[in-house]
Amino acid sequence: EEFAIRNAKRRARKREASLNDFTAAQWREIKATFGYRCAYCGKKPKQLTQDHITPLAKGGSHTASNIVPACSSCNSKKHTGAPPVPVQPLLITLA
Repeated sequence: EEFAIRNAKRRARKREASLNDFTAAQWREIKATFGYRCAYCGKKPKQLTQDHITPLAKGGSHTASNIVPACSSCNSKKHTGAPPVPVQPLLITLA
């Protein structure tokens, strides 16, 4: 999981994301808030991926307010398009 977070941060830097402050603690909190389920289909896969609501390729930021958990299938289907179903991003802050 920590490797995935570092890899995502590296991708965001390469895409020159305007904000790149997403942490592993925020990812754990987001997954827990969504009940460890995909934000789009509601399935509970073994592993969730980070899906940027506004893709990095289209100017999205790598922040908690732009990331939701998604199963690999939904994340692949979305690619750089619009989310398959409307999703409300979380506004979280960690102390």
